[in-house]
Amino acid sequence: MSSMISDTRDDSDTDEKPQFASHSSRITRYNLSDSPSNMYDNPGASSATSQSFIDVMVPESRDTYDRSRSRVRDASWSYREPVCRNGIDCSDPSCNCNHPAEWQVCDNGVGCEEFECKATHPEGRKTTCFNGNDCKDFTCELLHPLTRMNPCADGDQCSVWDCKALHPHGRPKACFFGKHCYNSACLCLHPLERQLCPNGNECIEFICQFDHPSNRVIRCDRGVACNNFYCDRLHPDDWDLCEQGIDCKNPTCSHAVHPADWMFYLQQNTTSEKSQKEASPRLKSIEQR
Repeated sequence: MSSMISDTRDDSDTDEKPQFASHSSRITRYNLSDSPSNMYDNPGASSATSQSFIDVMVPESRDTYDRSRSRVRDASWSYREPVCRNGIDCSDPSCNCNHPAEWQVCDNGVGCEEFECKATHPEGRKTTCFNGNDCKDFTCELLHPLTRMNPCADGDQCSVWDCKALHPHGRPKACFFGKHCYNSACLCLHPLERQLCPNGNECIEFICQFDHPSNRVIRCDRGVACNNFYCDRLHPDDWDLCEQGIDCKNPTCSHAVHPADWMFYLQQNTTSEKSQKEASPRLKSIEQR
């Protein structure tokens, strides 16, 4: 107790406060007449018979300090909204949580049919077609651009070769060769200007305007003026060709076309016949005998 008494103060000093006190401590006054155990068990209790007191700096508990700091922190964050756990994928337009700056919810929600819409949509909205404008599926129910062709009104009965609309899979395909298809058994669609000749590659009519296979005999560019007896191309019906050819013995033949060496053979044959007549002996007639 002597150490405690040596640190006692007069009553005049009881109003003085310590000059330095930590924010985590507090000053407690003890009565010197109390027992040492009572000083700690019942701090601040006064005795009626003693006027001696001592001020002791007692640190505050850790829990009290932490609670005070917690209250300050909660007060500073009380105005802030919580962060949405769905982030940019949040599809609730009425969500009051914090979202990324690029977050945008579509006003049309599940009923949005705009292919190019980049906003966030709720579950249940139609997904966009991967093929987009190039989708050829007649029955595809996904979202497509507005520039995509509409389904053809004639469906699988459409026979227009260059129809750009969408058709069912049962419709005949457009022929790859188009107008130049010469297969009379082809079941594909062809242009209206395709007119296939029924005789095919056996057609020999010079003026036939129908379409023919590529292996058909082509027409002669000179036509009726062709003087080539051996020309193997097609000629008009009035092409005047001598059917006897080089064997024609008539020097005044009315046909216009003969072999180029026909006249030479004709002259040679004529000369040969004369020589044979001259070389053969003349027989006397009965009168001359």
